[in-house]
Amino acid sequence: MTDWRKTIVSVDATVQDAIAAIDSGPLHICLVTDHDGRLVGTVTDGDSRRALLRGESILSPVHLVMNKSPHMVTIGTPQDNVLSEMEVYDIRQMPIVDGNGVPVDVASVDDF
Repeated sequence: MTDWRKTIVSVDATVQDAIAAIDSGPLHICLVTDHDGRLVGTVTDGDSRRALLRGESILSPVHLVMNKSPHMVTIGTPQDNVLSEMEVYDIRQMPIVDGNGVPVDVASVDDF
């Protein structure tokens, strides 16, 4: 089983930190959390590549490249609904959060 916790970086992290988190495992996503552990954004390979192409540095703050409105589901969402959301938005990973917005898992299309 994949340790999805390796994908988490703080909102104070750099693009380099996000890329390292993405590279740490097969999920191909980085979860960005605030100081209370709540999900505030995500970064994918594509997000980081586009940021570098537009002139951001690898040492730029991650908040400049993250998706600030990530798609997510709450814990307890039926798997069929999770997969449906992933299909609707054409995404391969879906963060699962608790009632406070704290990540508790990441669903991957490969899980289904």
